[in-house]
Amino acid sequence: GEIPGARVALTLASGTATVAPPPDHDPQFAAVVEVIQSTYAYMPAALAGYMAGVGVVTMLYWPFAPMSLLLPWIGAFALLCVIRGIVIQRFRRASPGTREEWLKWRLRSGIGTVFSAALWGLAGWMFYGLGLEQQQATGLICIVYTFTVAAIPVLSTQPRLYLLYACVCLLPLVVRIALVGDVYSYQLAGELLLIISLTAVLANSYRQALQRAQGLSRPDREAE
Repeated sequence: GEIPGARVALTLASGTATVAPPPDHDPQFAAVVEVIQSTYAYMPAALAGYMAGVGVVTMLYWPFAPMSLLLPWIGAFALLCVIRGIVIQRFRRASPGTREEWLKWRLRSGIGTVFSAALWGLAGWMFYGLGLEQQQATGLICIVYTFTVAAIPVLSTQPRLYLLYACVCLLPLVVRIALVGDVYSYQLAGELLLIISLTAVLANSYRQALQRAQGLSRPDREAE
């Protein structure tokens, strides 16, 4: 039968990929296949967001950050986007037919996700505190947190991966803020830790709501 949501995900991706049936028509693994399809459908939008975020960080810190830090960081993100773009194209041409093949594609996606989180975490560690105005620090915090929240729809179904992503994105920034050593910095770091906790709760609630919605829709689809 048709994988729930696969047609929508493939339309978002390109409309050209071939959907292979779940291995052995396993209903439980069909949900995993749907998550993988949706993840790769989301990737082009994520890469566009990364490039926009890198552009904003570059504008904020170009006058202040050492080029020996800023340029390698930009280059690493550019390389990551190129590699993930290649992976997306290969996925669109692939027709996974076994459980192992699908899980390999999930692993490739997860590795890219962790690397992108590491680059955002590195930005927080390297650039916070540079600049003469508060707008640099505020802009950096907003950008890093925005990408943490934006990952919820696609990563909430993989709770351990999302928790790792959120921590790698935000904890280096939290530590860097706390190392400033004044009362304001301690307060800000504590507030960010609270925000991280609330974001994890939000991701878990989103996952549970999504699973309930899928559970309600599957009987209708099976009846068709």
